[in-house]
Amino acid sequence: MDLSGLKAIPKGKILSYLKESVPDVKFTFEGREVVVDLYSKVTFSYELKEIEPDRWEGKLTCNLPKKSFPFSERKWFLSSPPLFLYQGILYTQVPDILLKEGALTADEIEELQLEEEGVNLHLTPLAARPIACTPILQLTDRTGGFANLAFEYGGTKSKNLELEKGWERDLLETDFKKKTVGNSHYFCPLDKVYTTLSFLLELGWKIIDVEGRRLHRFGESHLHLSKENDAIRLSGKLTFDDYERPIEAIAGTFNRRDRFLELAPGEVGLLPPLEEFEWLQEEPLVVEGGLLYRRSQLGLFGEESPTLEIDKELLITLKAKKELPVLSLSPTFHGELRPYQALGVSWLKRLYGEGFSALLADEMGLGKTVQVLAFLSTLPLNKPVLIVVPTSLLFNWENEIRKFLPAAAHRIYHGPERSLEDLQLGEIILTTYGMVPELSSLDFHVIVLDEAHLIKNEETKRTQALLRLTGDFKLSMSGTPVENHLKELYTHFRFLIPGLLGDKEAFLKDADSVQTDRRYLTRVHKKIAP
Repeated sequence: MDLSGLKAIPKGKILSYLKESVPDVKFTFEGREVVVDLYSKVTFSYELKEIEPDRWEGKLTCNLPKKSFPFSERKWFLSSPPLFLYQGILYTQVPDILLKEGALTADEIEELQLEEEGVNLHLTPLAARPIACTPILQLTDRTGGFANLAFEYGGTKSKNLELEKGWERDLLETDFKKKTVGNSHYFCPLDKVYTTLSFLLELGWKIIDVEGRRLHRFGESHLHLSKENDAIRLSGKLTFDDYERPIEAIAGTFNRRDRFLELAPGEVGLLPPLEEFEWLQEEPLVVEGGLLYRRSQLGLFGEESPTLEIDKELLITLKAKKELPVLSLSPTFHGELRPYQALGVSWLKRLYGEGFSALLADEMGLGKTVQVLAFLSTLPLNKPVLIVVPTSLLFNWENEIRKFLPAAAHRIYHGPERSLEDLQLGEIILTTYGMVPELSSLDFHVIVLDEAHLIKNEETKRTQALLRLTGDFKLSMSGTPVENHLKELYTHFRFLIPGLLGDKEAFLKDADSVQTDRRYLTRVHKKIAP
């Protein structure tokens, strides 16, 4: 006999193996979902709500280790023994009254009997009346990670230690652990707090924050993104159980790292994870009915965000990142572009048309200069163009202009004979970084920086002079925009789009921890992607 294909299961691990190997089964019976799980530990919670004097409404929830679902009439759970809900009462076996009232069909009875041979048809209720003990999780700090457990008894002052121990076991099956720290006896890792508290609230637990306010779970968001003049408007609301809060009331909470949002006196909402609403970390302008973002911050919003409804015009702009138009070169440009160069020029044209600036970061030798000259040939130049280059590249640029834009008026502003007299509309001024302070009084249509990584230190006089220049469109060229540290990227975008990367000190602080917080790097990438 060949036994090579058999798997040996250690003693004591058989049940665990079966639980992992045999998933729960779901199917529909007479329009109701039926769940089959023969191996997991099953617990039930019962929530009672007084809807009017002496009239109560009960909600029964079935809890498995990794999920829960509410029971409703005519839903049953095939386990051992089978469970059945009827008129708000959970039974382990089929009572005679269900048969007399015709609550079960013959097929249902047969199914139940197949699962439990010799089923006893006598009344055995598990939840014939509401549970009188309600667990209360009392949070002892602002993060929600430290807590104590208390209990609330309805209609009686007598304690039930067995029930209390059961609730504690349920708490310890979540990410809360029994750990005494100061005056707290339970601890949950901070990255698990939202999931764990949401799960407990879903099960009907009462949770009180450190200030004594009752916690409500986050429901859903209804948000809308639209264009407003030269800005982007975000409007809408977030729901927490029966409460609603407008998006402008939530601005700033994520920057303060708040986890709870005040809803009403004595009531707070559990804020969703930061990554779901990361654009709230920015500092938009709070206006009546929403938040205003700069158009340059469009990259924060994904085109397929599940939390946002996006206006058609903005959606087209977002999708244009992937769908650049075919380039039609100007006859004033004498030359041919490789396909990737033509794509680069199309990208520059799109950003120019949308009022953005650009960082052209192709590697050395891939023809950044040719792309820039082809781009300039497509523009209606009504003001001078400034191209700032290292001294060693000054005459190389002049030769490229003569070769690819022979009809373009240009001059070199460098050396003792430099002059700006008789400057023509649209004339290209070639200069070096050292000459920039002398040009700060001019207004340019386009400003181009070659080898732009030379401005990575914003404390130098050279960089400070460049930051004072004014131009309708700014373009940085660098094969190495980030060489050693993300702070170099901050200087690039302080020149290109001031304010895009936020406060300098906050940016540098977060950049220092980027190795431990990859979400930050993703957020920076979204900002600069357009």
